[in-house]
Amino acid sequence: MIAIATPLHFERLKTCSTFDYPKAHGSCCISSMIRNVIQQYPERQAACRNRFRSVCSRLRHKWRAIAAISCCGVNGTKGKLRTGGLIMAVRMGTSEHGGTFYTQGQAIAELFNRGRSGADQCVVQTSDASIHNAEQLDGGELEFGFMASNWIGRAKNATAPFTKPIAVRMVAPANAGPMCFVKLASSPIRSVADFNGKRVAIGTKGSGMEQHIRTIFDLLGISFDSFTPLHMGFAEGADALVAGAIDVQFHPPIPNKVLTDLSQCADIRVVPFAAGQLDKVLAQVPFYRPVLVEKNVFRGVVEDVMQVGVINVLVTHERVLDNVVHDMAKAIADNLDRLPQMNLLFKGLKDLFTPLRIKGAAAFEFGGVPLHPGAVKAYRETGWLS
Repeated sequence: MIAIATPLHFERLKTCSTFDYPKAHGSCCISSMIRNVIQQYPERQAACRNRFRSVCSRLRHKWRAIAAISCCGVNGTKGKLRTGGLIMAVRMGTSEHGGTFYTQGQAIAELFNRGRSGADQCVVQTSDASIHNAEQLDGGELEFGFMASNWIGRAKNATAPFTKPIAVRMVAPANAGPMCFVKLASSPIRSVADFNGKRVAIGTKGSGMEQHIRTIFDLLGISFDSFTPLHMGFAEGADALVAGAIDVQFHPPIPNKVLTDLSQCADIRVVPFAAGQLDKVLAQVPFYRPVLVEKNVFRGVVEDVMQVGVINVLVTHERVLDNVVHDMAKAIADNLDRLPQMNLLFKGLKDLFTPLRIKGAAAFEFGGVPLHPGAVKAYRETGWLS
């Protein structure tokens, strides 16, 4: 389950512990490499073959399988070319096991894999989510990755926490998940405007959740000096809320297991925005959407509450070949009704596609990140783009 490309001279082979496709000199297959090396260095035939066997043995042990390597030429008769090397699997970076991105990735991978052999199926991989996925895409360790859309422009422009530009490309939106502040039902807090002097758990330091709060509060004129921001993980923050150690906790998009569990052990409420606050935020941040937290979606939601939703997206890298991205985008576009049945996080996905018909590809180009040509082709075929 790794892409392989092949240097054509012995010294590079001798020092190579794995075959690094971004550094390879073209798209030849393994058998071609063997022939070329033997022709150039006949006296090193045995050493070359032994080195090749050693590398493949380690790769098999690490990745579980390396198959169909001797019959696949440039056009990929038994496998598909991913970025100029031999594709053994399409790798998708998600989040922690059981997280939002992970469960969404499982559903998309199931659709992508229909009718495919094991050699070119999509493999869902756990990760540390958005930033980690972007870094792995840049390193050639993934073909696709989930990111919150507020991060992709930063990755493209090398804005902190990214230290160099990453050539990410858009594939598709995944969902617009509502984020929300929660409090105990007994708290006197009535709206987001009442956080002055309160203790607010804002997520771990430098996390996407902290960035969201800073973006929202900056637009609303709420200074971080006016309340006590506390860096806590979700489970830690939930425990602190129950214990009375904090007043408010900011939660990631629902469905959210920590929030569901919290609602079962404490009487909580979603904190609404004050009049005009939500409109002000939505008017100025293109990757936010208004999303309804519906009554009874979890215990403690006693009425419908409109909240800020961030658009989560599936991205790729510019080097990933058009046909691979096309197939992934088409698997999504062909199943806009099916995906919400597989995972409720996809509810409203078709609504996120609607702007394509009005604004064209720019509707998906959050943060100035272009839509990958393979995705453009898929959306033209499915009627979403003219």
